[in-house]
Amino acid sequence: MKLVKGVLVAGAVLAANGVSADMMSDINPIVGVDYYQAWMKGKNSFANSFPKSYPSATVYAGAKFLENFGAELGYNISARKKHDLTKVRRSGGYLDLVGYLPVMESVDLTASIGYGWIKTKIEPSSVFHAKNKGVFRLGVGANYMVTDMIGLRGKVSWENTGALRVNSTKAFKDTIALAIGAFAKF
Repeated sequence: MKLVKGVLVAGAVLAANGVSADMMSDINPIVGVDYYQAWMKGKNSFANSFPKSYPSATVYAGAKFLENFGAELGYNISARKKHDLTKVRRSGGYLDLVGYLPVMESVDLTASIGYGWIKTKIEPSSVFHAKNKGVFRLGVGANYMVTDMIGLRGKVSWENTGALRVNSTKAFKDTIALAIGAFAKF
């Protein structure tokens, strides 16, 4: 009986190890860079105080864990935009879960949901006191594989930046963004 239990335990360990190794072979890491154009308008008393759009760059790394599922960790920083008497820069990191739907041999449609951290730096800082804030993110897009390792992507996304505060007041509308970039898959 002990021999049977030992064989069963050893078989279970080997089977689990084989499944784990098989899953690891299916993980496809990616790294990429996007041009990211964010439209984040001021609202209420801040409507005319801040720029309406922020050209940015995003760098990211992620992995496709299964054929139709993955995750992405990234960081985004905008150019410092001037508007009348203010200068504004937005930056922050994010973590997105990404779903993939293959539609052709080299094309996947994507959908993402995630959480990000937005920091707005507003000058003159003696007048504007911006508070950093976590925001929810949603996105849809498409990936096109140019080669087995190099791909292009386009994405439209939304962030609930309407929760960002300046001087204790909700100062911005929600963000709509467009990203276009390239990535490498390993």
